[in-house]
Amino acid sequence: MSSHFMIWNAQGIANSRTQGTLKNMIDMYSVMFAAVIEPQTDPRPSFYSRRFGLQFECANISGKIWIFAHRDWHVEVVDDSDQVIHVRASAAIFPVPIYLSIVYAKCTRGGRYSLWTKLRDISLLTDGLPWLVGGDFNTFLTEEERQGGTAERHGEMMDFADAIADCQLFDPGFDGPSFTWSRNGLWERLDRVLLGEHWTTVFAATRVTHLPRISSDHAPLLVRCQASLQVPRPSFRFQNMWTRHHTFKEEIARAWTADTGFLGMLNLQFKLSRIKSFLKRWNRDVFGNIFEKLREAEEAVTRAQAAYDGDPTATHRAELSRCTAEYEGDQSLTSEEEIRQSAVGFFQQLLTSDIEQLEEPDLEILHSLPESVDRQGLCTVPESVEMVNREKSHFFLHVKFGSWADTVASVMEPYDYWLNELEQIMARFFWGTVGQQRKIHWY
Repeated sequence: MSSHFMIWNAQGIANSRTQGTLKNMIDMYSVMFAAVIEPQTDPRPSFYSRRFGLQFECANISGKIWIFAHRDWHVEVVDDSDQVIHVRASAAIFPVPIYLSIVYAKCTRGGRYSLWTKLRDISLLTDGLPWLVGGDFNTFLTEEERQGGTAERHGEMMDFADAIADCQLFDPGFDGPSFTWSRNGLWERLDRVLLGEHWTTVFAATRVTHLPRISSDHAPLLVRCQASLQVPRPSFRFQNMWTRHHTFKEEIARAWTADTGFLGMLNLQFKLSRIKSFLKRWNRDVFGNIFEKLREAEEAVTRAQAAYDGDPTATHRAELSRCTAEYEGDQSLTSEEEIRQSAVGFFQQLLTSDIEQLEEPDLEILHSLPESVDRQGLCTVPESVEMVNREKSHFFLHVKFGSWADTVASVMEPYDYWLNELEQIMARFFWGTVGQQRKIHWY
């Protein structure tokens, strides 16, 4: 079984475009552990957990390193400091716990002295278990890992190399662009992953990829670790893009209204199963593999970025901008009105993104059925489709579509054939068919 990790200095995570970029990468690569560096906003665990599909686990004391992990993982903070957070992760897929140290180093040589000391201390706490160290070290190991700078930094490189040797870490290598950071004609490999000597006892192969620099000056680091060849079965996911296709409504209506030969709840079950199977086939025929298309767009950005890094001309810059816009959803704007609306939307998002979410009420203090409820009225047949309870319909959708039920309901709700049939199904469930003895009601 494979495990995928991601470490990224996002340089601000409150922006919706950066959030979308990270969410795409998490989904595309089935990331189970993600570290976000330099979020530049306050943590909102519930919001970001829902946004990225991973559980917000912790932040370091400076708030500049956030940790997300799969909900089945158990993550425990072992050591916390302003430049590195050291956690112990356990999961059913691991034969033993693993250690992960995420780094966001200071920009000065003197500021990093305490980081090198801390890593040496942490190396004594790993108990012979697998250990990964990764993040933004704000320095590099050799002159080949820098292009465009002239300042002498030999002392910094020696400090870094000594710390790596003392901690018995090694660089597993990488693929992708040679440099992970770029700004103003300077390119450097500031971000990297290092492994402890016991990492290979759990993972037979580890591959580090420098992904394209999108929404940040830093490249995301994707770490893919292989322990077995077992491939999990992909789960069903409702895609919002389906609703914008010109044939979607017509095809959904045809699939839903086709006769099943059954009545009541069995009829509903067959219809939902048929819709689910239809959407899988329809998506494959109409859209193809969206993650494969995202990978192709990502590869185009990588090639354009490499061309611009090697020869930063206006032509290469324009090609890089075009590929980046296509990867992010073809958001290039041409008209003045589009540009104006985009600017307004950007600042609205910027100024409202940190509003705290309202806490959910404690419903345990409420009685399941207040004394004032008209119990006889509960047995009254609804007089119109509009009186069919929204929550009842969502219950049945959750059986087939899980967390996508609300999206599916919002798509199907405007159509009379859906609401009319749901009303009939609910009536048969609670009151039986015509001529059948009235069912017993419970309170």
